[in-house]
Amino acid sequence: MSSAQPPNPPPYNDEKKPESNSPQNTVPVVGDAAMDTTPDAPPSEENWDDIPEEVLALNTEELQMQGRLIDNDIKVSKNFCKYYALI
Repeated sequence: MSSAQPPNPPPYNDEKKPESNSPQNTVPVVGDAAMDTTPDAPPSEENWDDIPEEVLALNTEELQMQGRLIDNDIKVSKNFCKYYALI
């Protein structure tokens, strides 16, 4: 009983492909447009002064409920805008 020969192995991409001079591979540099490598400023301390006392007094479930209510209001507002744009 003869068995079928295994299929040819896939070609390996070990060989370096020749580089093309197409404009897709180049990025034009205009003047002194070098990358900004300066580190960003460190984050400032958290400031809780602008959060209302009513929000700070809420527990987790109440905050999540308020978030869902706001999300629903946004959806309704978007639907109103779409509806009135059609009129």
